[in-house]
Amino acid sequence: MVATVKTKERRKRGRPCGYNDEIVDKILGRIGDGESLRAVCADKGMPNRATVFRWIARYAEFRDLYGFAREWQAHCLAGDAIEIADNSRADIAGGRLRINALKCRIARLAPKKYGKQKR
Repeated sequence: MVATVKTKERRKRGRPCGYNDEIVDKILGRIGDGESLRAVCADKGMPNRATVFRWIARYAEFRDLYGFAREWQAHCLAGDAIEIADNSRADIAGGRLRINALKCRIARLAPKKYGKQKR
């Protein structure tokens, strides 16, 4: 009986992983603004990446919204690439490097729209 009481009193380790609208909105909003899932999940009070991936598998609505947030992220990053190109007159090589890195990331996020087209 003592073991049962101790088991009930024991606190769970790790981050809270409760699926709720407030956390979902924060995650999706930050991803849509261009942050990586790794950066979002590194913050205090956010679930870890494995939990988010479980949510993607378990909740159809979250899966759809996550996909939309990733597409939006690609559009925002494409805008960032254009802005870098417009403002990198002094550091052409550095600007080109940043743009190429963004292009690769954008193509992975939205391959249908920004990936290499087969002809």
